[in-house]
Amino acid sequence: MTEKTMGGLLRRLADLPGPDRWIVGGLLRDALLGRPLADADFAVNGDARSLAETFARQNGGSFFPLDEERGTHRAVVGPLVFDFSRLQGRDLAADLGQRDLTINALALPAAAWGTPGWEKHIVDLHEGRRDLKAGRLRFVGPRVVAADPLRLCDSSGSPRSWTLKPRPPRWPWCVATGSF
Repeated sequence: MTEKTMGGLLRRLADLPGPDRWIVGGLLRDALLGRPLADADFAVNGDARSLAETFARQNGGSFFPLDEERGTHRAVVGPLVFDFSRLQGRDLAADLGQRDLTINALALPAAAWGTPGWEKHIVDLHEGRRDLKAGRLRFVGPRVVAADPLRLCDSSGSPRSWTLKPRPPRWPWCVATGSF
């Protein structure tokens, strides 16, 4: 019987042949905070659809597309959700630069998950770990608000139990960019 825990499934995903893939966003944030892990997002340098389909099939899960244009697909295995997206931009750095908050702009090569010292392999181009340690919410950059003004309402998009606080001054920045 295969291990159907998040950790076991992430290890199985790392072993699949196919394009390079990184665990990105909330799973890393939650793992660093010691929170339960129920969903995972992956940035894939190639065919995210095939990877998601194969992963779902090999683990007795379901597969469906979320956004064909952006190359985003979902695999569900039991109660666990796995979203696979092709890189948004020319490389991983460009992809992370399009994410909302610095604490979500983290990446880890999938093969590093669960290895001793895995945290040392985290790609953190926007100081998300520093913000996480400080309990601070900070946008990756002004493009985030300009591209999606509703992010202002959802920037803390987190459970009420979070202790993270938006970094002031949010509103003057949004007013200055005309994005509110």
